[in-house]
Amino acid sequence: MKKDHLDIVANLVNAIRASVPSDVKVPEYLMDLLSLGREAVYRRLRGAIMFSLDELVVISQDLNISLDAVVNFKRLNSKVVFDASLVIDKDPRDELPQNLSIYIDFYKKIKQSANARVQIATNQIPYQFFLKHKLLAKVPSYKWIYQTQSFSEMIPFSDYHVSEEVSLLVKEFVEISNSVDINFIFDRDSFKSYVEDIVFFIKLNLITENDIKQLKQDLLALINELEVISATGILSPTAQTLVYISDISVETTYVLYESDDFKIAHYRVYGISTITSIDPKICEAHKTWIDSLKRYSTLITRSADLVRSEYFNQQRDFINRLL
Repeated sequence: MKKDHLDIVANLVNAIRASVPSDVKVPEYLMDLLSLGREAVYRRLRGAIMFSLDELVVISQDLNISLDAVVNFKRLNSKVVFDASLVIDKDPRDELPQNLSIYIDFYKKIKQSANARVQIATNQIPYQFFLKHKLLAKVPSYKWIYQTQSFSEMIPFSDYHVSEEVSLLVKEFVEISNSVDINFIFDRDSFKSYVEDIVFFIKLNLITENDIKQLKQDLLALINELEVISATGILSPTAQTLVYISDISVETTYVLYESDDFKIAHYRVYGISTITSIDPKICEAHKTWIDSLKRYSTLITRSADLVRSEYFNQQRDFINRLL
C-alpha cells in the first residue's frame, strides 16, 4: 500500500476518534454510518481498498469537519490541515450556537475519555468563568458586531440580546466545562482587554450607567470567584484545577485537549472564532508551547499566596480605576 494511502486512513481514524464518544469504536461507527458489513469496513481500515469519495463526504458531513481534515489532502503536500469555525461576515448571534456546540462536544469527549486533560493558556478571561454572568457574556459578541458593522447600524448595549437557544447552550457549556480538570495559565493582563472594551463603548455612549454599574459589580464578583478557585484548586465539586500566572506575555488563547485516544489543538482567533487541528505535529507543538509558558509562570494554587493576592488586587484596582 502507498504511504499516502496509509496516511489518509490513519488521519481518518484520528478524526473519528476526536469527534465521537470514547466508547464508540471506529469500525462500528463506520459500519452504521456507511451501511457496510464488518469485513468491508476492516478491508478499508487495513488499506486493502480505498474509501470512496462518496464515503469520505458522508463521514465529513457527519463529523461536521472539512473534507481536508478527514483525508488530510494538504498534508500530502507537507502542509497542515486546520478546521476553522470562523465568524467573519455573519451576525455572531447566528453563529454562536454552532461555536458553543463545538466547545460542548470537546468537553463531552473529555469527560468520556481515559486520562483526559485540558490545558488553557490565555490572555483573556476564560469563557467558562465570565459566561456565568449574563451581562458579561454579551460583551465579546457585541464587540464583534461593532467591528464588522457600520456605526449607524449599532444598537445600544442594553438593546442587544441573544436567543434562548444561546442562553441554554451557554448554561450547558459552563456546567460541562467546569466538570472536568483544567489547568490555566493566565497572562498578567487577562482582564485588561476586556475592561478596555467596556470603556471604549462607554466613551461612545453605547452603555448606560446602570449597565456600567452591573458590569463592574459582575467583574469584581468574578475576580472574587477566581481568587477562591485559584487558592483552593477546586473548580467544581467534580473537578480540580491548577492556576499559573505567566511572567511573559501570552499572545492569544491556546487550548490543548488530550487523552489516551486523541489530541486536539485549539486556538481562539478573531474575537469569538476558533481554529482547531488534530494534526499530531501541531498538537505536539501546541503542548510544547503551553509547557514552555508554564516554565515561565508561577503556580498560585495552594502556594505563592503573596503572588496570588497581588495579582487579583491588581485586577481589582484596574477595574475600579477604569469603571
